[in-house]
Amino acid sequence: MIKPSKEYYELIDAYKIIHQEEGKFKGISLAPLVPTLIHLTKENNCKTLLDYGCGKALPYDKDRCKEVGLLKPVQELCNIESFDLYDPAYKKYATLPDKKYDVVVCTDVLEHIAEQDIDYVLTEILSRSKKMVFLNISCQPALKHFKQGKLKGKNLHISVFDPSWWMHKIANIWNKFNNIKVYTLCETKEGTHATCIKKEKK
Repeated sequence: MIKPSKEYYELIDAYKIIHQEEGKFKGISLAPLVPTLIHLTKENNCKTLLDYGCGKALPYDKDRCKEVGLLKPVQELCNIESFDLYDPAYKKYATLPDKKYDVVVCTDVLEHIAEQDIDYVLTEILSRSKKMVFLNISCQPALKHFKQGKLKGKNLHISVFDPSWWMHKIANIWNKFNNIKVYTLCETKEGTHATCIKKEKK
């Protein structure tokens, strides 16, 4: 069983501090991806959803979703009947439910995880999916850095790798859960690299 490293918890503590700033980690990176998510959840008949690393989860808040550019919350736009939100660095959503969902969404998260803990986080994500996983990963440095603590001066994107590195890493974990589809968008300076890992039909 894969377990998180000491650095994993140090990073969580660092992100907890950043979360205390009102405008940080609102979940804004999900908003422009919603049209794609609507298409994929419909195509795969998804009715239950987990957002892993949701931040303050404004895209799911019917009273505040307009702050991130959405007219309706994600669950309504995607016709989701039941959903849960998880972010270990935000107290309101810090408990990860022990169940499976039709779709697990994870946007702007994996690049914030130390390399040695990526297998652990990917396993947590894929093991909770019944049908599909939707990943969005930045493959370039963030514009901001940690301002205090042990990580002061380090870029907020701890793990910056090219799309081929990520696809190899994701495929290795997917081999343990190959009954699901994994849709991945890797954002680079050159553009977005989109892939889907799924079991080939015989």
